[in-house]
Amino acid sequence: MKSKIPKANRRGKALKMALKFTGLCLAAAVFALLLETRVSAVSFNLGTAGLGSPYNWAVLSIGDASTVDIDNTSITGGSGVNGNFGLSSKNSLTMSGSSFIDGTLYQGNTATYSLSGSASISSVLPSQDTVLNQATSDALAAAANAAGLGGTPGSITSAGLNSFTPGVYSLSSLSLSSGGELQLNGAGTYIFNISGSMSLSGSALVSLINGANAANVLFNITGTSPVSMTGDSVVRGIILAPNADITIDGGLSDTPPVGLFGEAIGGENITIQSGSQVQGLPNVPDGGATAILLGLACGAVAFARRKLRV
Repeated sequence: MKSKIPKANRRGKALKMALKFTGLCLAAAVFALLLETRVSAVSFNLGTAGLGSPYNWAVLSIGDASTVDIDNTSITGGSGVNGNFGLSSKNSLTMSGSSFIDGTLYQGNTATYSLSGSASISSVLPSQDTVLNQATSDALAAAANAAGLGGTPGSITSAGLNSFTPGVYSLSSLSLSSGGELQLNGAGTYIFNISGSMSLSGSALVSLINGANAANVLFNITGTSPVSMTGDSVVRGIILAPNADITIDGGLSDTPPVGLFGEAIGGENITIQSGSQVQGLPNVPDGGATAILLGLACGAVAFARRKLRV
């Protein structure tokens, strides 16, 4: 007859197994984190100007004396912004027709806005210079840092498929006409430093596949040439244009016609018209390693608890 193993010994053995399993889980999570870091060897940080900030802007106007126009025309549904809007001091915002901001307008101390027709804003927070000045500072620092990374030189002018993997690219221009596609393939960070204009027309689009995420895509306009989106064109990512105009006059040919999924940060005129919309991102998804770590740790705890009940 086999002798019974004391319960304390069994619990001790179970605890050792649980600790060993937990160690393996943590090692796997660290490996995943290192792998993710290797895939995303470059990054950008917009600080309080970015999608991951507490303000989660859809549109941020950082200029000193520019005009932000949201001008509705005949497109069903009206032009507008789905998300928060930052309007720095010395800027003005005019809204007409059935245009809208479905979010909070953070209004600088000397910023002004006017509404006509059935234009609407969900809520307004006045006297927000402290928030907006910091966001402006963070946006300008991010633009300078991204430009300092340089990048693989080139230009995008094809009407066909242009596929890119994560990395930094230095473009003289980005111009896509109807049928043109900028395809971003794979999880990681994409930085496009664009010294000339950025123009999309017709059915041109920026598409994301295989884990690419709009929150990790930066179009950094380093010069003064404008950003223009017309027709059914659509961009996914963050447009950062400290010294250039941004015109969003396009969008998917559905209801509503969203022209930009992400964020527009502009230091000059920002125009959203012809029924086009900016769709801010509700949150910034976890890169993956943190989720893996949490899942494995929870599994280890559950394993330990089950063994300790033996």
